[in-house]
Amino acid sequence: MQSSNVESRSAVVSWSIGYSGNSAITSFQVEAKTSDKPWNGGSLNNNVIIDGSSPSTGIQTISGNTNSLVLRKLKPMTSYHVRVKAENSLGWSEWSDIHAFTTEEEGKSNEIFSALLPSLHS
Repeated sequence: MQSSNVESRSAVVSWSIGYSGNSAITSFQVEAKTSDKPWNGGSLNNNVIIDGSSPSTGIQTISGNTNSLVLRKLKPMTSYHVRVKAENSLGWSEWSDIHAFTTEEEGKSNEIFSALLPSLHS
């Protein structure tokens, strides 16, 4: 699992699709949380919004043809944990290893862009 496009309030997470037991993967479940919270298995106390779903339990079930999604409504400068599991005709896999990432400072991407502007006009 990896994260990319990590900003102050959103991030993209993606994963490799492993061995499926010779049975097509029908869906994935992705769970995301702040690193200081326990895994809650779908309780409504998790504010992470996955691909715009609302209200979020911090767990999203998606198509087995998809191996990435966007986490939204994240908090700046906050550590998050994400994990994924797959389902096929044999049932659910175990959860993946936990992937950790930390969101950027609020406005950091704007500061970088502003710093580049003078050089673009030279």
